[in-house]
Amino acid sequence: MAFSIQDMKGSLQSSSYLMASHYEMIVQPKGGGGGGELLKIRADSVSLPGVSFASVDQYKPFATGRTYNIPHSFTPQEITVSHLIDTNSDVLKSLIDWASFIVDFKGETSAPFTANYFKEYVSDATILLYDNGGTPRKTITLVDTYPSTIDQVQMSWASSDEIARVNVSYQFVDYTIS
Repeated sequence: MAFSIQDMKGSLQSSSYLMASHYEMIVQPKGGGGGGELLKIRADSVSLPGVSFASVDQYKPFATGRTYNIPHSFTPQEITVSHLIDTNSDVLKSLIDWASFIVDFKGETSAPFTANYFKEYVSDATILLYDNGGTPRKTITLVDTYPSTIDQVQMSWASSDEIARVNVSYQFVDYTIS
C-alpha cells in the first residue's frame, strides 16, 4: 500500500493528542520549606521522566565475536522543572530551605553542616496530564523526590519584561504512570 498524505492527515485529525501545555506538577518540599501550593502553580515547564539502564558494556559471551551492551538495572532520569519566582521570592526560599534541610549548609541546626537521612527529606511528587477539556488523563507519580540541583537565577536589566525563573533538577527513585 502506497503512502497517502490524506490518510495521514485523517489519522491525525481523528486522534486526540497530549498538549505540552496541559499539565500540573505538585511537589511538597520537606524541612519546613512549605510552598507546595506555591510551587504547583508556578511550574512553568516540566520534563517528563525518561528511562535509562546501567549496563555491562562490550560483553563477549564466548570471549570472542560480537560484543553486546547488556542492561542490568533501571536508572530513572532526573527531570528538570522551571519554576516562576513570585514577587516575595517565596518559591526560591522554599526550595533553598528544602536544600538546607537535605544538607544543613547554613549551619542553622543543632548539628550544623550535616546531612539528614534520605527518608526525612524526600517527598513524592505528582505530574498530572490533562486533555483539551481539562480532564486529568494520566498521573505520573515520582517516588522519593528531592531537588538535586537548584540552578542560579539569571537577572538582567535587559530583561525588564521577563519573569524570573529558577530551574530545578529533581532526582527520584522510581515512578509510576496511572
